[in-house]
Amino acid sequence: MLNFSGEGVKAGMFVRDAKDRCPHLEIVPYNFEAYEEIADQFYNILHKHCDKVQALSCDEAFLDVTESEVAGPELLVSEIRKEIFETTGCTASAVIAANMLMVRLATRTDKPNGQCYISPEKVDEYLLPLLIKTLRGIGHVLEQKLKKKGVQNCGQLRMFPKEALQRDFRTKTGEMLWNYSRGVDNRLVGVIQDGR
Repeated sequence: MLNFSGEGVKAGMFVRDAKDRCPHLEIVPYNFEAYEEIADQFYNILHKHCDKVQALSCDEAFLDVTESEVAGPELLVSEIRKEIFETTGCTASAVIAANMLMVRLATRTDKPNGQCYISPEKVDEYLLPLLIKTLRGIGHVLEQKLKKKGVQNCGQLRMFPKEALQRDFRTKTGEMLWNYSRGVDNRLVGVIQDGR
């Protein structure tokens, strides 16, 4: 796994392809024991502050902080990020939003070592210009079908009634398009659901 974005090298790229694009690239071996130790510390901190934690990887998770006793989500997240740094020496980025869809969409906004809050009042401002290919569940084929209808961003997608989307893209996909273009995601943290 690579985490260098210069020279067209991207995370998750095969090393062979990365070296083709950046011949001077140095590959540093993993230290799995250190990763495991830091990941354990990271998750211990998250569970200390929140009961509902859904792990995504060794260093990424969704938290449902709606029942937190801290004065507000921004303060709580700041405290968690500070404790992660003090305990592990690693910085942490965080997105605060009403649901997992919005958090996932805004994840790129907060890196590295940042904190982003998309309040319910800011969802439309964030989503309307967002390209449809950024939405979860929209692959190349669906993107091309939507582009043939003149849809390139969420604002344009919102112009279609739910019934039309369900007719043209089948019931489940049409409902997903309608919901996601409005920032609606009813998945619950900690409940692993089929993404189809």
